[in-house]
Amino acid sequence: MVGARDPGEGWYVHVSVQADEGGRLLEAAPGIVDDHGASLVVSPDSQLKELVLFTREDDEERARDAVIDVYQRLRRVAGLEAQPARIVALARPRRTRRSRAPKHRLDVKLMQEAQRVLNSESHHEWVVVLAQTACEVYVRDILDRRAAQLGEAAVERVAQLPSCNLDNERVRSVFEEMTGYTPPEETEWWSDY
Repeated sequence: MVGARDPGEGWYVHVSVQADEGGRLLEAAPGIVDDHGASLVVSPDSQLKELVLFTREDDEERARDAVIDVYQRLRRVAGLEAQPARIVALARPRRTRRSRAPKHRLDVKLMQEAQRVLNSESHHEWVVVLAQTACEVYVRDILDRRAAQLGEAAVERVAQLPSCNLDNERVRSVFEEMTGYTPPEETEWWSDY
């Protein structure tokens, strides 16, 4: 059957949010949003952004309801007052030729190894290399997933990046453009990075 989809494929649900609230919602996402995470993309209205949340629900209505629940939790955790979710789009994930699972495991394994070496109180320079590599693997995964949503031109643009080190201005620019997220300068984790 044309257009048939595998069960459990899920949905990306786009929720319109105020531009100044987007970063706070993203910062609240770890621990609430599953392994597909959340992203923030530019909206045609400059005062708004679109918070993109993934749900594994296969039914469109159940996907919408699940994301509304997650969105409300994100608002509470971010310290924002409750507002109705304004869903502006639902999209099925694009199929890719390669599995994403090894990357997820790789960044986690790298961080676990960095923690192990740090705990051994030796080779601190190796800890820095492992942690930085884990960050770059994670950024690459985010960019690959977002580019797959945006189409072939975005996929090609990510493929041409010199690395995925967010300290590189070109990488940071592409990351901010594709995700709509700019780390606030005053946050401790960003200045530490």
